[in-house]
Amino acid sequence: MDQTSHAINVLSWASDIHLDHSKQEAYDHFINKIKEQNPSHVLLAGDIANATQVIDRLTSIQSALNTDIYFVLGNHDYYGSSIKAIRDEMITLVANHTGLFYLTQINDVIELNPQSALIGHDGWADAKEGDFQNSTVVLNDYILIDELSNISRHALKAKLHALGEAAADKLRPQLQKALSKYKKVIMLTHVPPFVECCLYQNKPSTSDWSPHFVCRSIGEMITQVMANFPDNELLVLCGHSHHHADYSPSKNIQVIVSGAEYGSPMPQDRIILDS
Repeated sequence: MDQTSHAINVLSWASDIHLDHSKQEAYDHFINKIKEQNPSHVLLAGDIANATQVIDRLTSIQSALNTDIYFVLGNHDYYGSSIKAIRDEMITLVANHTGLFYLTQINDVIELNPQSALIGHDGWADAKEGDFQNSTVVLNDYILIDELSNISRHALKAKLHALGEAAADKLRPQLQKALSKYKKVIMLTHVPPFVECCLYQNKPSTSDWSPHFVCRSIGEMITQVMANFPDNELLVLCGHSHHHADYSPSKNIQVIVSGAEYGSPMPQDRIILDS
């Protein structure tokens, strides 16, 4: 059964707020800017804090806004722990805290209003774009996340592939189910699904950086699925690159990537849904 809520017409969303890098004044400003948007619900697309702070930050945001928060996690949210441990902690958190919803662990389609639905997953930069083998980039992910540290380059590539593919495999049936009932679907994820919208200085990431900043598995999946639903619309909301982008690989897919700056968390332009 679909998870259904009251009709939602205005959504606030943000990504890469990195509250572990923000002072109280910046956090208060962030909360006030969301309140100014007067949203029905709030979406957070990951990189909320780090492993030691993410739970406290999520509960603080929900309490301050007193509204439902739908969220996914980003790579930074796992820093200092493991993917499995933090995802398990999120399951416990949402089970015991009204108003928090971790989309990665939700299998149902969430109805926003009779025309629109929400799905989501953390996603992961899956090393399929660009040239991972010869990339000189070493993210903190490969040092600070248990499953990705102290393993060979070959094993790391296989693990990143698996993380991206698992995200796409989970989202595929959800997207198909949502499109069969709703005109518009919003997908919340952390990592851009296409290199064309993963920008640095207004240009797509190079082959050195794109393996670490694009989830091609999700991009390929949504391209395949949306080709079978030409009259429907998919809006992907994501972040990770800290550079705003608005990209449409086809007439029925739009990807918006959040801009971001450490120490200055801000909501993006609100999403107004057709009622």
